[in-house]
Amino acid sequence: MTTARPIVLRPVTAEDATDVWKVLADATDTDGMGSLPTNLAATEQLCQDSSHVLAQLAAGSYRAERGSVDRLILVAEHPTDGIVGLTGCSFKNDVPNLGVRVQTSLDGLGLAMHSASQPWTRTELDSSYLRPDARGAGHGAVLSRGRLMLLHLLASQIPSSVVSHLRGTFDEHGHAPFWALFGRAFAPEWETSPMAEQALGLDPSQLRQLADKSLPLSPDVLHCLGRVNSASLPAFRALVSEGLEPTELFDPVDGGPTVRAELSETVTHRLRIHGRAQILAEMDGPDSLISTVSIGSFRLTRGAAATGVDGRVAIAEGTAYRLGVDASRLIAAAPLRRVTDPSQDVQPSAGVPQ
Repeated sequence: MTTARPIVLRPVTAEDATDVWKVLADATDTDGMGSLPTNLAATEQLCQDSSHVLAQLAAGSYRAERGSVDRLILVAEHPTDGIVGLTGCSFKNDVPNLGVRVQTSLDGLGLAMHSASQPWTRTELDSSYLRPDARGAGHGAVLSRGRLMLLHLLASQIPSSVVSHLRGTFDEHGHAPFWALFGRAFAPEWETSPMAEQALGLDPSQLRQLADKSLPLSPDVLHCLGRVNSASLPAFRALVSEGLEPTELFDPVDGGPTVRAELSETVTHRLRIHGRAQILAEMDGPDSLISTVSIGSFRLTRGAAATGVDGRVAIAEGTAYRLGVDASRLIAAAPLRRVTDPSQDVQPSAGVPQ
């Protein structure tokens, strides 16, 4: 059982591929997580591609080509157990997004589901995965919210619209009921949602089969459309607390919702503070996400943080050690507890000399 000791979130390297695949190889609860690789070769390619994107971002030379999809992967590293999870995001420039909307039927007598594919420039938050023995220790919040700290460092180079597609409901066999009620009517060769996800993962252009289709909105559909899978509810709540809001779009395979916000409108953007590190032997302050501000050597962990002397960010020695920083380094911090009152933003702590 992985202990509750804080993890470090950092960009993946090409050398991490084998350890990342070890995390995913035996996973049995990844239904609907289409962004995760399904074999070692795909994992190696993903790690290499992510490292290349990171190098461009660090140099300030990244530019997404029209129609391109570039992925950036972060790994969660435990001090004794190594890599225990991963998360990431995709930068999509004018890339079609197939979604299902509910609208008035063409006969004007009721509601219907209608699928449409529209080009859209966005930063998509991809699936996060933690090894089962690493769950329940608060690490999920580090993965879900930690990547936003990095995205703020990349804001001038990436799409400003942040989007996340949440997993819909699945039965005990890992099949999405929504697929049987909508998509299978137009792509019967994919009998189950896992078959559809596998086929679309190999060739996303096949999404065209599901575009511009309509079916009546039935009570059975209402039971599963827009519902979030129980395993994804914590991520959904974390994203909503960040300021992302549900849209009118639903996933064409599992019926899960889509949430969206501008990066500059997220709560992390408003609450984030930065300054040189003030390192204390003991620290009493809000539970926070704390990171370096260098793109190429980005590291993030969880710990207490507060505004210190002369605008510095006060952190504990253990936090500084995990980040690999000394008092000369710039760092950033944002509280994990989300508040709506700006007066409750990160404040000086009683444990910080003033």
